[in-house]
Amino acid sequence: MDGWNDRDCTEEYPFVCFDGSKNGTDRYIYISNEMAWHDAQAYCRKYYTDLASDRDEIENSIILGLQSYSTWIGLFRESWKWTDKKTFSTINWMSGDPYIYLKDENCGYINNNEAANGLCSDIMPFFCYSVITKKQQIMRVKVHSSQDVNDPAVKEAILEQIKQKLEDHGMAENTTVKWRE
Repeated sequence: MDGWNDRDCTEEYPFVCFDGSKNGTDRYIYISNEMAWHDAQAYCRKYYTDLASDRDEIENSIILGLQSYSTWIGLFRESWKWTDKKTFSTINWMSGDPYIYLKDENCGYINNNEAANGLCSDIMPFFCYSVITKKQQIMRVKVHSSQDVNDPAVKEAILEQIKQKLEDHGMAENTTVKWRE
């Protein structure tokens, strides 16, 4: 896939479902049957959780690895919403907007304290925000080994294996794992 595209929801494509009861890459299920977007969503909701979301580089690479050409994912444009799915209602639109010229003006921007829509390829200044969450989870583990588990090299190898298992099951790559004795 070269990039994302919008398509008429009645066109039929294969799709990727998401199963929230599974971990890691097993959460993403490629369905080769071609369906319209709403039918694909209904199928995923019936047999799994929903159509897959592609919210970060990890999900993007997993989904790209599953499909070979145009494939439905869980993204749609029904009304203007923020990327976190909250309704867009706090800022007034410029006169005449939102107006979708040739169905290509799908991105929003601010102009003199009013919202407007334009081409997503338009180059504009931007700002970002970040939510930093720090959560500590303590796990008690019992280690059986023929090696000395108090040896610093052995302890480090065990931590690396634990971290890898956590990442394989969806934990963020920047997670810190350390011993607490």
